[in-house]
Amino acid sequence: MSIPTLKTLGFGEPPLWFAVEWGHERVVKLLLNRKDIDPNATDNNHGQTSLSPAAENEHEGIARFFLARGDISPNTRGIGNSRTPLA
Repeated sequence: MSIPTLKTLGFGEPPLWFAVEWGHERVVKLLLNRKDIDPNATDNNHGQTSLSPAAENEHEGIARFFLARGDISPNTRGIGNSRTPLA
């Protein structure tokens, strides 16, 4: 089964972004077990990683999971506002 991995869903967000935004922790973990999912992929609109919607939507479990992994950067700055995900 092929899953679009970058910005191919039509809205500019990677698939991981949608799972995070809606708080689907199990789906997030399944996606991050795939080698073709980039945990640091950014959306087309704001240049933010999936850690941003985790923090913005108060999905604490997902945010903690991301930070514990160590391969998802909390320092990636968005386009325009230059905010980091945890700012």
